[in-house]
Amino acid sequence: LSAYQKSTSMNRIWFLFVVSAFVDSLGIRQRKSREEYRATPYITVTNLTSAVHSWPGEDVAVFFYSPYGEAGTFSRQVLPLWDEVSRWHRQKRTKKLAIVKFNCEASLNHQQSCYDFGVRQYPTIRYYGYDRLSFRRGVLRRAADYRGLAMAEALRDWTVTLRAASGWQLFVDRIRIFLGFKTAPEIIELHELRQLKRNLELQESLSADLARLRKDSTSSASSLWDDLFAGLPSSSSTPSTAESQSTEQQKSSFA
Repeated sequence: LSAYQKSTSMNRIWFLFVVSAFVDSLGIRQRKSREEYRATPYITVTNLTSAVHSWPGEDVAVFFYSPYGEAGTFSRQVLPLWDEVSRWHRQKRTKKLAIVKFNCEASLNHQQSCYDFGVRQYPTIRYYGYDRLSFRRGVLRRAADYRGLAMAEALRDWTVTLRAASGWQLFVDRIRIFLGFKTAPEIIELHELRQLKRNLELQESLSADLARLRKDSTSSASSLWDDLFAGLPSSSSTPSTAESQSTEQQKSSFA
């Protein structure tokens, strides 16, 4: 090949390389853009119930809302702010924190769950942390409700503060467990499972004993009835000697 042809082929290769790199970078940017502007994910009833009753390994901040009526109008106004908080934590890659939302009017099961969790107004923004986060009516709770302004910055700072408080309590509990001042939750759960297993085994043994006693009582009752009926004369049996003698006397008197 001539020098001109070589240079032309090299230019074409470089041009294709630059175009392919540009297309790849454009695709990466589009994927990042979709990731950044993705809406807040929903949480299922099962996962929400687990987060309410025990710490599932991460904090959960829930946006409870209803899409209907006046509450729905206000929920639609606040939900974009919650989406902004979710995107901010996603970009910061905040660990052990899930920013989610839950539609309390999606089904009867959702309605009952929100009622059981104490959600009475919409929207309700609630944070479920590791340990005690709020003090209400004389009871320490591991859940805290947002009662501030409807501003994305205020919501973001609120979640950051509660995440720090929850993480600090988790760190202190791990130190206490390591020093032996507190029992690990896994060990407590193991003891509870063992106790539950013993209770189930005891219940099964009691059920077996009760079934055996019922069977024995049924067999003894049937044998008792057999003994009672065995002592009674049958209707088809022959008359006794006394009855036959009285019959013969009656016949002789008539004669």
